[in-house]
Amino acid sequence: MWAITLAFGLTLGSFMNVVIHRVPIMLENRRQRIQGWSVPKYNLSYPNSSCVKCNHEIRWYENIPVFSYLALRGKCSHCDNKISLRYPLIELAFGVAALMVHQWLI
Repeated sequence: MWAITLAFGLTLGSFMNVVIHRVPIMLENRRQRIQGWSVPKYNLSYPNSSCVKCNHEIRWYENIPVFSYLALRGKCSHCDNKISLRYPLIELAFGVAALMVHQWLI
């Protein structure tokens, strides 16, 4: 049960990384649309995650919370651009928080 709880927390942390990154962009796009600008579709599920430097689309196995960061040694698999440590730290924080809540509930 602990492993499932940890996996849930890491996954939730991964989703929160998406929210943290995309919501400000979505709000800016909304502001631009209100002003009459044409902006591309951008939400929590589209477009797929990609490297900020080379735009390489992140494959599913490169997007496994914490483990992919370690396997890729913190770099993009395509251009070797450094991936911010913020991503696995947020995932780990949510994983630990999930374990703490699980412990508290039992």
